[in-house]
Amino acid sequence: MKTTFVIKLKEYLVFYPFSLIFLVFFFKNLNNSNPQIIIDGLERLSVDLSKIGTDTRITNLSTLLIFISLFINFFIYLSYKNFKNIHIDLASYFKVFLKLFFSNLFSIIFAFYLLRIYINRPRLLIYITIFTIFIFSFNFLAKKILVKKLAFNLFTIFLISSSFYYSFGSNLTYSLKTEVPAVNEEVSDIFIGKSYEDSECYEWLGSEQNLECLTGAYVEDVQYFPNPINNVIKFKNNYYFISVDGKIYINNPNEIFLNIENQVRSRNEVEVGNEEGMFGLAFHPTENFFITSYTDMANNLIFRMFQIDSSNNVIYENSEIVFSVPSSINTHFGGNIIWSDHFKDFILSIGDMDQPHLTNSFYNHEPIDTTSPRGKLLLLNSTDFSPELLATTNLNNSRKDIIGYGLRNPWQTLEYDGYLFVPDIGLGVEEELNVINLKDLKDQIPILFGWPYFEGSIFNDIKFSEIYLWDDNKPTSPLDFIQQNSVRPSLYYQHNTPDVYRAAIIGGGIITDKSSKYFEHYIFGDYLSKEIFAYDFKNTRLFQIPLPSGINSFITSVKIYDEIEDTIIITTGSSEVIKITLP
Repeated sequence: MKTTFVIKLKEYLVFYPFSLIFLVFFFKNLNNSNPQIIIDGLERLSVDLSKIGTDTRITNLSTLLIFISLFINFFIYLSYKNFKNIHIDLASYFKVFLKLFFSNLFSIIFAFYLLRIYINRPRLLIYITIFTIFIFSFNFLAKKILVKKLAFNLFTIFLISSSFYYSFGSNLTYSLKTEVPAVNEEVSDIFIGKSYEDSECYEWLGSEQNLECLTGAYVEDVQYFPNPINNVIKFKNNYYFISVDGKIYINNPNEIFLNIENQVRSRNEVEVGNEEGMFGLAFHPTENFFITSYTDMANNLIFRMFQIDSSNNVIYENSEIVFSVPSSINTHFGGNIIWSDHFKDFILSIGDMDQPHLTNSFYNHEPIDTTSPRGKLLLLNSTDFSPELLATTNLNNSRKDIIGYGLRNPWQTLEYDGYLFVPDIGLGVEEELNVINLKDLKDQIPILFGWPYFEGSIFNDIKFSEIYLWDDNKPTSPLDFIQQNSVRPSLYYQHNTPDVYRAAIIGGGIITDKSSKYFEHYIFGDYLSKEIFAYDFKNTRLFQIPLPSGINSFITSVKIYDEIEDTIIITTGSSEVIKITLP
């Protein structure tokens, strides 16, 4: 009995290294194409473990893959047992091959479910098929010699797989979101007062620009807030820091301007990887009120108005909801709000409220639907526009408040001197920045940005649409209309580069100091690569400005700090507010 168990264990262990090698190879390729998917997955798993009373934070994917491959290898071993007993005919081999294929498919889908990772399904099937063919072929070898020389083969296979594992999988370790530091507790690796002259600019793959690398960014100051800061707004010489948990601080972490945390559904208290929280703030330029945006406890995107008294204190009693959008998804809210001097109204930025990383995002046509608020730029009070009716039916009229549509997740829109800056986060290939000269548009509003038919410069060539263009109450295909009327981005860049993975453009601000060499340069960032760019939009010049390597988390907002020449504020997901003087 003991001998039989030892033989079965040895047979099981013979196949184990191949399961591990396959997983490491697959996740290594996934890491190279989109590391954020893995980071989000590890964060979710850590949260799941915390819910059952375990404080373990999974940061090393390679270690996790060792345990997942133990599970997968069980099904491979079962297929080997079936293989030893099959008859030598084509039908029997095909039957075992199918069993092995679906066993592998099921077990790897389980691994993805554990991390809640979603990838391109055809690519997954290709990987599974290749792996199944390999294991199926390996069974011939196993059947002939492995059982006879198990000790030698175990040693050889583990030696090879260990070398492969440490060569390719040992660096799959990630810096996840850290515990939030106490106010003013310096835990960052950033050195205040240091000029980073030796920073490196990575290759730019995107729209043609007159490109220049500027090193030497200088860290002026770092502040720490109790929770991550989503946004920073300046109004009448005060800086307002919008915290994800429903608080707005004024000028520093110790003075609270607004506190509605009991009304705000924050991503700090729900599943990691979600985007709930407080997003935006905009003051009316002449009247004593402001509007803030957030997700409420029912996951609705809320725009709420508050009055303020002559001492700039919030009057909570008379607040009212002025606009809301329900959502069943926990991402892509948009949520930015600005005052527009051009339209004399507030502009609301609303995302498509769709899941990221899913290929079926191409088939969510709600951003094009002119009867829906999602994927749009809307005016709060004005209803002066008459967009074409693009919808599934003609039972409803087009919204009259739309000034822009066909957007995926516009974050940090900005208006400056008659120009509207609309950054839009791409799905998996390109990020884009649209610079619209509002004075030249006249009768061309609303503006069609094109998502999901366009992502940056890429035309997705979607053949089927659930949306119709209604002409005289007759449904027609919208494809030609969308292709001909979508504006092209002023600037775009690709996610994949040889040295860095970029994703999620973070809109910023304009430097208005006429004595600055950055005068009328639009400063923006990239969430994932932690880079800053200065875009001379009138002369199509782009400056890359690398940031210190010690920043703990990703960039959530970029704002101009007017009190010091050529200085910006960046906020991060680990509650840092960093003042940086540009080189």
